[in-house]
Amino acid sequence: MGETQHMRAKFSGPSWEATNDGGNTLTIGKGPDDFTPYNLLLAALEGCLYATIVSVAQKMNTTYDQLEMEVTGVKRDAQVATLETCHIAITVTNASDEKKVKRSCDIGTRYCSIYNTLSQVAKMSWDVKFI
Repeated sequence: MGETQHMRAKFSGPSWEATNDGGNTLTIGKGPDDFTPYNLLLAALEGCLYATIVSVAQKMNTTYDQLEMEVTGVKRDAQVATLETCHIAITVTNASDEKKVKRSCDIGTRYCSIYNTLSQVAKMSWDVKFI
């Protein structure tokens, strides 16, 4: 059986708090300082994909100083507004081997569980830029 994931939420008004098992809390809602559910979905994609890319890059013995991601998701105009498209713009600074880092990103998209989950409903795309 796979790893169990767990969160708690307290609802009151237009915003709510989500708390993980470590006691860390964030506010979700539509207020100016809140994270929306889709913000969190896209952030989860970034985190999962980054962890996967790091693992692959280490196995390929390639390094970089920094990797940034910017994810843009577009929801469908439908009663159930599922994600229609999702684009990930990756920027890598000071890569030791650009070809290996790009290959790490490619392999990462194939093994990232959240990327693969979202690809069941959305057209996924990505690109990588080196500086």
